[in-house]
Amino acid sequence: MLFSGDSFGGIPEKEISPAKRKRMALTFSEKLYTDPALKHLENVKWRLRRQSGQLSVFVLLLEEFETDGKIRKQLSIVHNGFLKQPYYSERTVYIVGIASSKKAALGLLAQITADAVGETGNPDPADFLGRTAIWEKILFERKNREEVK
Repeated sequence: MLFSGDSFGGIPEKEISPAKRKRMALTFSEKLYTDPALKHLENVKWRLRRQSGQLSVFVLLLEEFETDGKIRKQLSIVHNGFLKQPYYSERTVYIVGIASSKKAALGLLAQITADAVGETGNPDPADFLGRTAIWEKILFERKNREEVK
């Protein structure tokens, strides 16, 4: 029973909580900002999709939240370990950058802000990144899920 096809990591299916069975929906930006010091990007992305811990990998997330009845976008820098929290497993995570350290993540944020000013004249990186087709698709899917509930 320990190594049956119905098990998850050697634990029988009935002993696993539903939260562990569910995989988070991860989406990478069309224009993914990456740290030049980061090696083996495809392996890092694979590990992020599988929620495998990586000691020195930080991600830049484009998140949406509601305040005062308005929906706002925010760019967040988080360690990849935080993506294992239940908050993220219930949402589609939109990754716009991957860095090898917190300092490198801040450098990517500065680069994104510079690109935003150069292309739109607006220094808001969340607004600049929120104009992509994938982000609009995520918002559309989220609205459809809320309508079904």
